[in-house]
Amino acid sequence: MSIISFRCHTTIHLAPLVNQETIHQDMDRGQQLMSRINQGILREIKPKNPLVEWYYWKDKHTVSDVTEHSLFKMAQGMLSPVENDNYRLEEIEELNNAWAVYDKKLNTFFAFDPAITTLQKDEKRNRVLVVCEDKERGLIDVIEAGALLLECLRAFTGIEELCFLPVNPDYYIWTGMVTGIDGLKMRSNGYAGTWLLLQSESQVKKLRMLATIYSMDYPDLVDSVELARRLAKEEAAGQCIRSRHGIVLFTEEGLVYMDGTNPDNDWELKYPIYENDCYYEMLRFAYRKQVSGELENYCAWKAWLNRNFT
Repeated sequence: MSIISFRCHTTIHLAPLVNQETIHQDMDRGQQLMSRINQGILREIKPKNPLVEWYYWKDKHTVSDVTEHSLFKMAQGMLSPVENDNYRLEEIEELNNAWAVYDKKLNTFFAFDPAITTLQKDEKRNRVLVVCEDKERGLIDVIEAGALLLECLRAFTGIEELCFLPVNPDYYIWTGMVTGIDGLKMRSNGYAGTWLLLQSESQVKKLRMLATIYSMDYPDLVDSVELARRLAKEEAAGQCIRSRHGIVLFTEEGLVYMDGTNPDNDWELKYPIYENDCYYEMLRFAYRKQVSGELENYCAWKAWLNRNFT
């Protein structure tokens, strides 16, 4: 997604999370929560169907749009499907020749425009990322490429010596404190979310277990499997955190707390100013408060924000 300009706030104020009598009068608690996630968090962790976007963007790119060192420019000759024990890689002609990677073990699907996709290598960690990004939208999606996926890419493109660029200096690999799952974040904008880099079945199981926890611990708030899975991904991405009675969301403009037992205890807290460092400091503060049991304390959050970011 492209980087979004944020509005700065000069004061902190308490505001109702939703107006029960107007906008959300027809929503139950689960719908309200999903609405708040969609409004406040900048992107889906993974789209339900990665190919849907291609119907809109399929005629966008011209020759001048092709990224230097892209997979499109590397490819030689006719492209035929290739696969090994872990992956299947093919070109989808019906969707403007998008390339699609199917992970057989994780049962996940990644589609991307090869014209704006490059291989980027983190030399310190010795990790390779398949990064789809363009000038207008910024980072679109990413997956990690281990030895078996690189094997597929070599066979698919007909190139033995693939070209690896240094990782974009604005990106870095972040590890979730709760799940231990890695993700890609932007240094310039921590609020933009995290592109999860799922690498194993055990990590997928962690997300499933976390989704189950959401469903069991907050039955009045998390009323669908879809919402539970979404919250698990958001927590793994550092965009929300659980408290004893409810859930705290980190949105682009402030904190949102939704109580799992009593809607009257909901609150919303605007950031006093917009600073990228605020996001990372908030996460550290949130994990400390989670341990102490004060995570849902509005006054504690307000005092901390005023003390550190005014």
